[in-house]
Amino acid sequence: MTRSSSIACSIAAFLSVTSISAFGQQGTPGSTTGNAFNPSIGLILAGTYGSFKRDPEDYELPGFALGEETDPGPEGFSLGETELSLGANIDERFYGNAVISLTPEGTADVEEAYFETLALGQGFTVKAGRFYSSVGYLNSVHSHAWDFVDQPLVYRAMLANQMSDDGVQVRWVAPTPLFLEIGGEALRGDSFPAGGAAHDGSGTKTAFVHVGGDVGVSNSWRAGVSYIRATAADRETGATPDVFTGDSDTGIFDFIWKWAPQGNPVE
Repeated sequence: MTRSSSIACSIAAFLSVTSISAFGQQGTPGSTTGNAFNPSIGLILAGTYGSFKRDPEDYELPGFALGEETDPGPEGFSLGETELSLGANIDERFYGNAVISLTPEGTADVEEAYFETLALGQGFTVKAGRFYSSVGYLNSVHSHAWDFVDQPLVYRAMLANQMSDDGVQVRWVAPTPLFLEIGGEALRGDSFPAGGAAHDGSGTKTAFVHVGGDVGVSNSWRAGVSYIRATAADRETGATPDVFTGDSDTGIFDFIWKWAPQGNPVE
């Protein structure tokens, strides 16, 4: 096997400052009571220690064109990424959020920066800006919240760890006893598996369906089906690099069962 077997651990610390408005109300992201002029601020510090049987610099996955940042990570002690998040209600109709990642090398990158509707009604929500796609189960989860120090292999191979892009997303939650969410996205197409922002900056389309529910007090489940249609225009991958122009179709099925005593995830 060419994949490096590894032992790695991650420690994350979360510091949060929630704003207080001039009227004494506490700002809460995603609700209609927040103060638009005093955003809630979160700082996440993540550190890792990694040991690999093979040199991470030589990491490869035969048969797959890997995007950026798909190697196992550095050996030994590492600060990892630091995330700075800011969120606030713009008004009673919109919520805004931004997540900026800081690397140990001192570079900064905008991971997410979007607004989301709060009061469209009829179960509809619209998100626009830069965000992690809602395809699959883990793609929209930030790295500090992963259950393991790295993404599962299939996410690394097919989505270059996580698919993030600029665009718009529409979701609808059906008024049914069973949770049913249907959504789709129109994205710029700059990120893997697309590239080059083909079709005049609308090179990626996605669609997804999520369904789930509770089984008693302590169990819950969710299943999903997703589809990605991505167009690459002179997409470069690898150190050589390889250049690819064409369409990429990806289908995803995910399922998860969760158990928490009396519904308390802390336990």
